[in-house]
Amino acid sequence: MKLYDKNLVHKATLENIVRSEISEGINAEYTLTVTTIIEDATKAYLNHNHIVEADDNYFNIAAYRIYRSGAAQLIDLECEQVSYDLNDPAYDKEYFTEDGTPTYILGKILQGTGFSVGTVEFTKVATYSIQQKMSRRSILLEFASYIGAEIKFDKYTVSLLTRRGADTGIEFKIGKNIKGIEKYIDARNMVDGQPTVAYDLNVVELRSLPEFGALEAFALGDTVRILDSELGIDANVRIVRYHFDPVKRINSSLEALNFFSTLSDTIYRIQRDTVQKDELYYGARIGPENGFESIRSDNMARGVFNADLFALQAGDGSGGNWENKVYFDPVEGKYIFDGLLSASAIEAVSAAIDVVISNTVIVNNLYAEKGNISELTVDQLDTSTMVQKYLNGDKSDLHYIKIYEQNIEFIEAQTSGQSAQLLNRSGQPLYWVDENHAGSTTNETDWPIMVYVYTEYVKLKHYFELDSQSGYMIPKMVWGTGFGDGDKGKAFIFKDNDGLVFQYVNSAGITREIRLGEAGVSGTGEDLSSIALYADGMITSYGDGAVYDWDWIKDGSGQITSITNNTTNNTTTITWNAGNKP
Repeated sequence: MKLYDKNLVHKATLENIVRSEISEGINAEYTLTVTTIIEDATKAYLNHNHIVEADDNYFNIAAYRIYRSGAAQLIDLECEQVSYDLNDPAYDKEYFTEDGTPTYILGKILQGTGFSVGTVEFTKVATYSIQQKMSRRSILLEFASYIGAEIKFDKYTVSLLTRRGADTGIEFKIGKNIKGIEKYIDARNMVDGQPTVAYDLNVVELRSLPEFGALEAFALGDTVRILDSELGIDANVRIVRYHFDPVKRINSSLEALNFFSTLSDTIYRIQRDTVQKDELYYGARIGPENGFESIRSDNMARGVFNADLFALQAGDGSGGNWENKVYFDPVEGKYIFDGLLSASAIEAVSAAIDVVISNTVIVNNLYAEKGNISELTVDQLDTSTMVQKYLNGDKSDLHYIKIYEQNIEFIEAQTSGQSAQLLNRSGQPLYWVDENHAGSTTNETDWPIMVYVYTEYVKLKHYFELDSQSGYMIPKMVWGTGFGDGDKGKAFIFKDNDGLVFQYVNSAGITREIRLGEAGVSGTGEDLSSIALYADGMITSYGDGAVYDWDWIKDGSGQITSITNNTTNNTTTITWNAGNKP
């Protein structure tokens, strides 16, 4: 065995090894333990800053124990195959979603880690996503489980195989190569009507004998035959875990199963054909190509938000051609307001624009629209066209988007026709510089800039909110304007640590919720849990915490003629009929 530093520079060779063992399971642990005598030539390198090469693979020294036995100084090394480097928190992913071939997705999982893609025996395009923060090694293991692959680690190369090993025809028999055998039958885990059976074997490796050699060689994943007539064993099984001495393979141990599959439970699988990707919901959709999109029904405007692009775009109506109008520039670290938008979409100035517009400066001729256009690229955006609508005498509803701080609002505004002079953000009234509306100014002129007075209704809002559970800021969506009483009548969509949450607050202020999480789909209910009756009414309680207060009115004979829900202010008249109900 050789010792290397983290740059794979050879430092020393272990000569006096007392014992060693490699343990590897399919898509499971891959470790090495070594006990060796401490010598002057190796002493400086027997620590966690070095790598051991054994069985043509690399193992990090993860832990070690130094002790004395008589005159000898010994050290026990506990080592992990270098793929455990993928557990480094620096490589962790808060989220990961990719759509493509398994080779492509494996490359994305290993990106930036120093590991490379080896052989990938899978070609079917897949969609794979994680739902919580995970290490790269966990992502790798789960992805392999997702596609049904068996992982092979060759130093810093990762391969995804349809199976490890082969059907070798090798037999393990008492009197030949079995030293000990244990059979475990588990009828709680049935496969095709048969219980799973596990075998633990202590074996002699005949490959070390010249007369057998490669004819008796076996490896992890091989299908072999086990024979023990006295125990009634005659089974073809797969080696799923292998423990051996890499210095000299003589006495080894195996774990074998009659049934084995790397496919994960369906709770972890994301089926491309069951995810309603690219399906429109009120103009919004989520797909693997563009991420989240919100699209006008006439294909004239679109919002796109994904890992690479945050943009508000203008379209030509075809649905296939889009141009960025407001977008985030990661190089500059700023939101960019495209100059074409200022002239064609805002239209605050009907005359020719005779000013210079850059990525960061929009001068006073555009100030007439909202009084804050000059700050558009640094702190807010308002796409309303109320000035132009007033000039055109257009009193129809106004639909526009506001972006400020960490909020995006989709607004519908209505006017009764009442008008007022436009003010800038500082409360100063704005004026046209001439009767042709060529530009605006805060200096008083004979031409005030007038607009209709609008009542605004926020139909959809995106913003960040602190998640008290995780301590992270999470995006949240609010749908609808509600009933004008707090959150009543509004819906909310967000993702917390436990899954995706859909909420609706009813007129009584009770929150109804549907949650999509690792355990499936759950929701709040309205099961009646108790009724408290009184002379003039009752109080009903429900399983989700809702409580309703009721009053009733009786006639002279004591019959109830009407009942009122004081919580919702609803009254129902009661009619009494003779006889039994039909």
